[in-house]
Amino acid sequence: MNFLKNYRDVGAAVAASTNPVEKDDDIIPPGLLLRSSAWDLKPDIRWEDIGRPRTILNLREYHAASSYGQLIGPQTSDDGDRAVNSSPVVWQISASNDSEKYDLSLSGSRDWLVAVLQRLLEDDGTWTFEIDEDATREGSAGRAEEKCADPDDPVQTSPHRCGFFRSALACLIRRRFAAGLSPLLVHCRFGRDRTGIVVAFLLRLMVPSVPDSVLLDEFLLSDRTCTPKLDGDCMMEKGKMFLELTLKNLPIVFHYIEARWGRIFADQKYRTAREEMVRSIELQRNHPMEFVRLSRFRCDEKYMKVETGIYLKRISFLSQNPHHIIDIDEKQVILWASFAFYYSVHAWLTRDPGQCIENVPEETWEVPNIELLNSQLDCIHMNAAAIQLAKIMIEEGIAETYPLPKRIDKIKKVLDLRTKLTQHLGKVDQKINVSHPQNLRRRMKKMKTRVLGK
Repeated sequence: MNFLKNYRDVGAAVAASTNPVEKDDDIIPPGLLLRSSAWDLKPDIRWEDIGRPRTILNLREYHAASSYGQLIGPQTSDDGDRAVNSSPVVWQISASNDSEKYDLSLSGSRDWLVAVLQRLLEDDGTWTFEIDEDATREGSAGRAEEKCADPDDPVQTSPHRCGFFRSALACLIRRRFAAGLSPLLVHCRFGRDRTGIVVAFLLRLMVPSVPDSVLLDEFLLSDRTCTPKLDGDCMMEKGKMFLELTLKNLPIVFHYIEARWGRIFADQKYRTAREEMVRSIELQRNHPMEFVRLSRFRCDEKYMKVETGIYLKRISFLSQNPHHIIDIDEKQVILWASFAFYYSVHAWLTRDPGQCIENVPEETWEVPNIELLNSQLDCIHMNAAAIQLAKIMIEEGIAETYPLPKRIDKIKKVLDLRTKLTQHLGKVDQKINVSHPQNLRRRMKKMKTRVLGK
């Protein structure tokens, strides 16, 4: 069972953080951003083992095309024997090994992050800007006389434009990921320093309001278990550097990007990005609700389905093999990563009030609503898996290494959540009868076994 060092789904890690992002619209879905170390020494790592990335961002000075050979080529899809092209696009944007990467007040480190943003915003011909014409048909008379922004320089000196820039950039990056860039896997040699800095930059790009505490928590997840040259104290020292030199100087980087947007993105290959920034800014001013619709994260349901099966196989492997078959540190990482995935998917599914049974009107249940029942069972499935894994982590002391969210960090809390989940399952069970398809009834039976143990 191979698991790359410091490999994790960043969205899942943030959702499972002890300091999670609270605002519903800013929950980062799983399957968007991945991170890991290099896999030079693990030639049997496959594309499926690292979240099936569409894009790989290599931050190392060393770049050997041969090291990506094991990830390239047709793979068998999980839903049949049909071969799919799994070749990821590989970008190399390296930071020198002898450079001071943490200190973002230095021009070299700042320019390195700007280069990452430039690569993200290059026009690859897949961009579209879909606007609801009905929502934007009514213009704002009070703003009709305002001058239209220059597409070559959307950032102007007037204060009202600067206030819209960061949210427009966040919308642009989110939609770029949704357009086929994700999953994006970021890696360096150890998956810790350079990767940690770029991941923090990308998270702040997508969610400008994400607090430093969440970024620091995510950074410190690296090297939680044994490391040949690093112990916990050393990682904490790196955390202090990350907080003082990286996070406190990130605003400098964003101010630089905002102030020099027209120059940084003057090339023709950024034309689409420039035009979309102008439109996003204008939408914020004239049609804020349409802008909110465009700026929301999208969740790849196929990714969730496939990864659920993969994590289930990893957990089953752990339960079927003695401890000496697999390294104890790798076991801890697999359990925590599995918990984070199921926990984050459940958090994402329940963002929609319609997914919560307490908010579903009774008349909705009067007809056999297959879609609603399946969505309820999806939520129960993910929640049950997260609760079960949290219990294992607490009982085996893994939660001391990988702290759990406060709502589920004690056995009593776990048992309370399981009781609520059982009640939820009972309500859904009452709605399923012989008029529903057999596969739905069979699924309910399996869910009872998982949750109730019978």
